[in-house]
Amino acid sequence: MNTEEKKILDNNLKWFNAYLYIPAVFSLINFLAAFIFGIVRYKRTNNPEWILWGTLIGAAVGALIYLVLKVIFSFMILHILYLKDISEKNNGRLSSDADDEEEEAEDLYEKTKTRYYNFTPADGTYAVSAAMKNMPENVIVPSDFMGKKVTAVLTRGFYGRESIVSAGISNCVVKIGDNAFSGCTGLKEILFGGTVSEWESIEKGIGWDNNTGDYKVYCLNGAVDKSGNVPA
Repeated sequence: MNTEEKKILDNNLKWFNAYLYIPAVFSLINFLAAFIFGIVRYKRTNNPEWILWGTLIGAAVGALIYLVLKVIFSFMILHILYLKDISEKNNGRLSSDADDEEEEAEDLYEKTKTRYYNFTPADGTYAVSAAMKNMPENVIVPSDFMGKKVTAVLTRGFYGRESIVSAGISNCVVKIGDNAFSGCTGLKEILFGGTVSEWESIEKGIGWDNNTGDYKVYCLNGAVDKSGNVPA
């Protein structure tokens, strides 16, 4: 919650504190109306009981109105105080809504991963492979899944995915399995999230890039062509 939102919350609280006087005002108005009605009826009928009944009815209905309105406004004030307390305890943000939104976003993020990729446990980490035959043109191998790093591309992980043009691979990956990208005839670039030396240190399986496009690997500090050469 930002400063402006806090000011609005504090201002609302002041207003609701003032609103506590509203039930008393309504009750008083009702009592006076009933009392005046009793006096008017007394003057017309010359029966003093009208004053008594007007006073009693005004007091009873006024008390009922006071109690009902006070309960309503009290609940409203308690709700505002609760929101303010939660905000202060969580460094100025309404955590219940924020946490729910954050969890929903994380769930959606994980579901998006599993839509395009399969994850196989591997020594406390995960290895990744394609989850569908027709993959998007641009794929990005997730760097993590369910709180654990993705460190490998499975054997034949993306085999025959001709639709892939660009593949992003994080520097968490230390192994690319046999024929992992074999048959990706449309592959033109690999975007690697590490240096050239880190790319060269990755364990690459037999035929991992057979029958692919004439791609280049773009690293943080340079590029490498399909033959492993660093262009001048």
